[in-house]
Amino acid sequence: CDWSSDVCSSDLESRVIMDLNDAVLAAADSDWKDWRKFDLDKIDALEANALHLRARAALADEFGDVGLAVMKDPRMCRLMPFWRPVFERAKWSVRALLPIRSPLEVGWSLGRRDGLSPGYGCLLWLRHVLDAEAETRGMARAILDWPQFLSDGRKALARANEQLGVTWPYWG
Repeated sequence: CDWSSDVCSSDLESRVIMDLNDAVLAAADSDWKDWRKFDLDKIDALEANALHLRARAALADEFGDVGLAVMKDPRMCRLMPFWRPVFERAKWSVRALLPIRSPLEVGWSLGRRDGLSPGYGCLLWLRHVLDAEAETRGMARAILDWPQFLSDGRKALARANEQLGVTWPYWG
């Protein structure tokens, strides 16, 4: 769950996955600015099934048979109740890398980018961090110190590698 809004709309994120996540949130009468806990039960069963089919197709189209896929979207931490069965059906071994950034930096960044008050930005940060912690319990996960990543990404990812048991391709 990356709350670096300076990076949020970068090429690191799949537009297909981002649009799908927005559709899942909308189906549950929510959006990215909603500070309330995501409620999967608000989605009609037929619509949930259609969204799951769309998600499985998106995984296949976006990632094919790569050995290591990385999905970066701040909404993922809120939407793990939706995505977990999709990943299981696709037989993906999922690990979570949880970037942590100062809530004040996030609040200020969301204020600059979206006109939100810093307090509301901090509330959104808290919602995402709490959901990321709760929804990744029981799976391999690592915490990524965002300032350390920005100053020495290789060192930060090496530490995450140790925690996750992942070998990054093309590490050379």
